[in-house]
Amino acid sequence: MKDINTKSLKQELNSIQGAHQHIIKFVDDTIESIEQAKSWPQSATALNARNLKLSKDHQEAQLEEQALQMRIDSLGKERNVEDAFACIVKNLHNLGCTLMPIPDADCQTLYMFDFGGNRSVTVQCNGGHINLIDMSTPRKNFTEIKMFLNQSQYLMGLITTLGMDDQ
Repeated sequence: MKDINTKSLKQELNSIQGAHQHIIKFVDDTIESIEQAKSWPQSATALNARNLKLSKDHQEAQLEEQALQMRIDSLGKERNVEDAFACIVKNLHNLGCTLMPIPDADCQTLYMFDFGGNRSVTVQCNGGHINLIDMSTPRKNFTEIKMFLNQSQYLMGLITTLGMDDQ
């Protein structure tokens, strides 16, 4: 009988030790979750600050784009694409973007807006008309984006959107 009680006690002890291990793991997981939750306010604050900065940069870019559009309109039919791009370049640093002119085989200049991180947009200016040539990272809706830019000529909007894109 003593053996049976000893076996039974050992089984109970093993069960209790197993349960104790589960409790320890649960407590550790709970502490880890609490520590992660403590960092959420800082993460949210940093994200909000970044969003506010991007929003401000976007508003500034829109104002610059409006001023640029008025300047281009004032040039009339004698639109000077280089002058227009010079105005754009002046404010691209707000979006973390670099403009690089690229001569192509047809002796026309392509313009690549490089956002870093393998994100860029390449356009061509032909008689004052802006054509989208390439985008990287490739996009499924490239054709729609190209048609939109072709119809709207809203280059600064495209650049601003891609500059804020964390894709």
